[in-house]
Parts: sequence; structure tokens; C-alpha cells
Amino acid sequence: MRTERRLFGDRAEALAARYFLDRGFTVLDQQWTCREGELDLVLQRGNHLHFIEVKARGAIPTQHPFESIDVKKRQRIACAIERWQKAHPWYAHLTYQVDAFCVWREEGNWKQEWIEGM
Repeated sequence: MRTERRLFGDRAEALAARYFLDRGFTVLDQQWTCREGELDLVLQRGNHLHFIEVKARGAIPTQHPFESIDVKKRQRIACAIERWQKAHPWYAHLTYQVDAFCVWREEGNWKQEWIEGM
């Protein structure tokens, strides 16, 4: 059974996927998991991959959602990317970057921001 928090996260990831699809990206993977962690979205546009960490905050945040991606989380993402690349060797020739997609509620409105190259 999915918790309310997980459902909220799923909705944020669906919003992020739609955002990138509308901009010409192809979704290769979503919620890809391994022992080291999870990759929220793996996207391709042209000869470039984007590994997207989705962060969402429903209540008035005391900090920008991006600020919650600490060093430990970045290390887990890096390990998960390495695993993903080993599991998908046909993408080895593509360059990649790690991005964040943040969603939060501010003054009654939903805001979103794509932060490239974290």
C-alpha cells in the first residue's frame, strides 16, 4: 500500500516526466532502483542523458527543495547512475548530466524549477 507521502512523490515525478516530455525528452526509466539507491527519472534528448532527482514539498518550505539534496544523497545518486550504466551498456557512448526538478507550494500556487548540472 502506498503512503500519502509516496503518492505525493509519485505525482511530482509524473509532473516532472510530463515537463520533460513536452520539451522533447524521451523517458528511458522512472523510479529505477538498485541496492545503492533510486533514480527518479532517466531521460534522453539527442546524444545526451539526464539523470533527474525530483524533490517536492507540499507545505510552505523553510528551504528550497533543492537544498535537501545533501552530499550523502548525491553520492547515492552517483552510485545508482554507475549501476544504471552497467545495466544499460548501449547508452555508454552518450554524455550525461545530473539535474534536479523541484516542485513546491508557495503563496497558494505550485512552483516548479529545473536545475541543470547539480
